[in-house]
Amino acid sequence: MSTSEPERCAYCGDVVAKGFGKTRDHVFPESLYPVSRRLTYSPITVAACESCNGRWSDDEEHFRNVVNSAGDFNPAAEELFLDKIKRSFRRPGGDRRIRDLLSMSEAAEVNGTTRLKIYPARDPRVLDIIRKIVVGLCHHYGIVTALNTKRIWADVLRFRVPGEYLAGLHYEQREADVVDYWYGLQTEPGLHSVWILRFYGRTTFIAVVSESEDGGFPWEGDARVNSD
Repeated sequence: MSTSEPERCAYCGDVVAKGFGKTRDHVFPESLYPVSRRLTYSPITVAACESCNGRWSDDEEHFRNVVNSAGDFNPAAEELFLDKIKRSFRRPGGDRRIRDLLSMSEAAEVNGTTRLKIYPARDPRVLDIIRKIVVGLCHHYGIVTALNTKRIWADVLRFRVPGEYLAGLHYEQREADVVDYWYGLQTEPGLHSVWILRFYGRTTFIAVVSESEDGGFPWEGDARVNSD
């Protein structure tokens, strides 16, 4: 009889077994990758129950559309838009996805030109997927399983991270022009870990995990924190 620990869902912690609701979930949504990257990237997958695996599918597609449209195209982002995203707009529900993007767009001056700009951190669904990714990564790296998302503060990265700080974090990439990221456990009181996630080489999020199960953070109550 095996003495190994039973495998658990990365997101809820329930025991999962082959043939009894066990599936594999892509921590970084597979839909982020254009066809040309499918043969070269190494996906991170984790055990997940059927309920958790299906919970984010709609929001993950929305997340892909938002981060793809939130800045200038690199070749990977352009290929993805011209192929998978444009085709998705023609499928049932495509009108809703277009409206979702337009509702997030605002006119802004960029290098002297007026253009529509998207602000990903203003959409709770986008930040929910960032939290979901962090939960999956914590399980993948053996840090913690079924991390409570209340413990995760997430936002677009709004400041330059000093190079010496980044050098102290672990760096990984799953096709650097699609997804790369930094992470590390923290020693500052009240903090558990920090995660910096970059998509298409230009849209970067930061997620900080609290030591507290209630999600308390050292900066809460500081009026200087901009939650927009």
